[in-house]
Amino acid sequence: MIIRLHIDLQSILDITGFAAGPYFCEFADFGDHICLFSSATIVNGGDQLTAVITFLLIPICLSDDRKNHWANPGNAIPKSLWKRILLTNSFIAHQIIRLQIAFVYFNGFTSKLGGRMA
Repeated sequence: MIIRLHIDLQSILDITGFAAGPYFCEFADFGDHICLFSSATIVNGGDQLTAVITFLLIPICLSDDRKNHWANPGNAIPKSLWKRILLTNSFIAHQIIRLQIAFVYFNGFTSKLGGRMA
């Protein structure tokens, strides 16, 4: 049942990736990763990291106004307050993703220093 749901979500993600904007794809991608994360029998840190990063990508993709992934983004400054709040939230989410990835690499670096190197 859960494997079938994962396959259905992946096919929805593949279909919307060609026709829809990034905002629709991110919700399908987040649902796919959460489904895989919750149904896995052995959960490792990579599954958790992927689920958190796809959750943090939602405000970034919601602030994207492009029609599809291949269109050039516009450089216009948003005039509405809602759009400015959304862009601020996406900037904060981007910085949190950068900090999280830096922590993962720093943790791997320090674990290599503590052990014997071949």
